[in-house]
Amino acid sequence: MDSQYVSASEIAAGDLEDLATCELCGSTALGHELAVGQWALKRCRSCNIVFTSPRLNEVALNRHYKQGYYEGTTQYFSSQSTPVTADQRALVREVSRLIKSVTPSSLDIGCGGGQLVEAFADAGFSATGTEPSEAACNAAARLGRNVRNADLDSFANESFDCVTAMHVLEHVSLPRSFLAEVARITKPNGIVVIEVPNYGCKASRQLGAKWVPLYPDTHLFHYTPETLQKALRDHGLVPIRVRRLGGLGLLAKHGAAVQPTASSHAITDKGGPVTSARKSWKSLLWGLRTPLLHVPGVRPLLRWIAWEVLGHGEYVRVIARKPG
Repeated sequence: MDSQYVSASEIAAGDLEDLATCELCGSTALGHELAVGQWALKRCRSCNIVFTSPRLNEVALNRHYKQGYYEGTTQYFSSQSTPVTADQRALVREVSRLIKSVTPSSLDIGCGGGQLVEAFADAGFSATGTEPSEAACNAAARLGRNVRNADLDSFANESFDCVTAMHVLEHVSLPRSFLAEVARITKPNGIVVIEVPNYGCKASRQLGAKWVPLYPDTHLFHYTPETLQKALRDHGLVPIRVRRLGGLGLLAKHGAAVQPTASSHAITDKGGPVTSARKSWKSLLWGLRTPLLHVPGVRPLLRWIAWEVLGHGEYVRVIARKPG
């Protein structure tokens, strides 16, 4: 769920709210972090979370989602009808290994067209998805995916073995309430998976206000691996795996932009003029790229180096367990 920035002309009187306290820890010790066009980011000096303030209130956000990218474009609907990805199936396999139930159940919050719901269902889960857009729910239903418009408080305590929220938490205006509900509906020893943009990645630090995944109008909170783990721990969810992913490829061809994927954006070579020697060794690396990537184990190794060691992982995925 990403948008073009809301323009000043779209903001009506009363659409904005300023935060005087941190929504995550309640501290009033706030400082200026960054200006992104007409938007401003603050940092809590107590828990270190960064958030947009002033920000659009709930009424304005809902209006924007329905009138803008969320329900009003054919691009949105086509994106919700895509097949299940290899990454989604890999995540389901990983979760399956962590869950002991013989009849596992899952809930994907803010599931869009329900691709991840389908992946869980194919793996034998009783899989459900929630989605605020009625149109998206209808599109998912046509594909046989169990997606419905439902609030979290409609689910009973300890209903699911796995609860996922992929690129949802950054949009949530009250993250403490949201995470409390996630913890409530997760079974003891159950798994919670949260994925958000990684504000602590190298591109964010280098590009500042020009970092594409900021979206300060609709991304209300800007998490790092550390602040996301703390938020989960504060609600009794114990992180067991932390992954950084997406962004710059290690063997990206020099002089050309890396093409965006489902979890990355284009980044160009900013290393200055390319000398003949530099061009020569980069061309050699590029020539070796295709055969190298077909060697078993090389692709995940290169991703790990790029995302974890070199800090290019522009997204962070935390898998947490609710203690039994």
